[in-house]
Amino acid sequence: FAGATYDPTSHYRAAAVFDYFQERGLSPELLREVSQHQVGVLAERFDRLDVDPDLITRDRSVALERLGGFLVLTTRRAADISAALAVRGVSTDCRGDALRFGPAPYLCDDQLHAAMDALGAVLDAV
Repeated sequence: FAGATYDPTSHYRAAAVFDYFQERGLSPELLREVSQHQVGVLAERFDRLDVDPDLITRDRSVALERLGGFLVLTTRRAADISAALAVRGVSTDCRGDALRFGPAPYLCDDQLHAAMDALGAVLDAV
């Protein structure tokens, strides 16, 4: 089917990604452990900001180990806060009233702390 409407390039790219992960020991278990650690760092640092829950909060009824790869904060100002964080070099995602911090294995704890420090500064200015 090569040359027709089928392009196998994505298969070669996927194979290269699998090889890359295997060479570096990036197993699903390790990546989940890193993700859980990072979400925990973000949650702990957010909690230490001690901000007005009417402005921004997180759902503490869900245990951290039950969360996916994001720390989701709820605020009516999600888009504004996301934009203000972007100016400070912090990338977030927002959808409706959800402001999402998505850590990644290439980030260190200091960068996660800096992101929460930036959030604190943005919230102080709100």
